[in-house]
Amino acid sequence: MKEGYLQLKIAELNEKIAKIEELIKFEESKLELLQEKVGEYKEVIKKLKDIDQFKQQSLDELRKENKNIIDEQTKQLTRQLTKLHQDLLESKAMDINKILDEIKKREHHLKQQTVSFEQQRKDLVYLKEYTDILVMKLVNKNILSAQDVNQLENRSAKKAEKEQ
Repeated sequence: MKEGYLQLKIAELNEKIAKIEELIKFEESKLELLQEKVGEYKEVIKKLKDIDQFKQQSLDELRKENKNIIDEQTKQLTRQLTKLHQDLLESKAMDINKILDEIKKREHHLKQQTVSFEQQRKDLVYLKEYTDILVMKLVNKNILSAQDVNQLENRSAKKAEKEQ
């Protein structure tokens, strides 16, 4: 009985070994298929890597070109704004110079008028004093009476009011 039991156990082990060998062969065939497929995809993977590398280089070049374009546009806008600012400043400076010239002309004209008014004031003071002295002499020489002097003053005051 021990022999039969052992033979039965050996037979069971042989069956299990056969099943395990079948599973190993099946797994090996799967592995071979997988390796074949991986071998097929190696080129695709390599191409994908090349495409990814090309994409990265293209992006780097685009970034570089965009940066150069942006820098150039910035420089151009800066030059244009500087020129516009300078033109505007020059225009305003010319306007200010014209205004200053006009102010200087007016100032000169006002000084001339001031001098003229001062001269006229002196002339009027002189004429008034001269007239007063003349009237006093005429009154002293009895050519004019005090009443004549009052009439002259009243008539002069009325005419002066009409003139204003």
